[in-house]
Amino acid sequence: MSYECLICFDAIENKQDKVHCLVCNKKVHYKCFQGWCKKKKQVSEDSLDICVHCQQCALMLSLIHISEPT
Repeated sequence: MSYECLICFDAIENKQDKVHCLVCNKKVHYKCFQGWCKKKKQVSEDSLDICVHCQQCALMLSLIHISEPT
């Protein structure tokens, strides 16, 4: 199943780094989330670990590290 990033609207592939909200089940690319946090920090010093969609503090980070073939 493919999900759409709430920030850039591109598809989120299974092998991409992503941030997943455990409350609303929405997902965003990890790089998009980092950019969103930087912009949010310029506006407010509030908690940056909140969901882009539901604003709850229930995020799970999924980083996929694929090693290069040798």
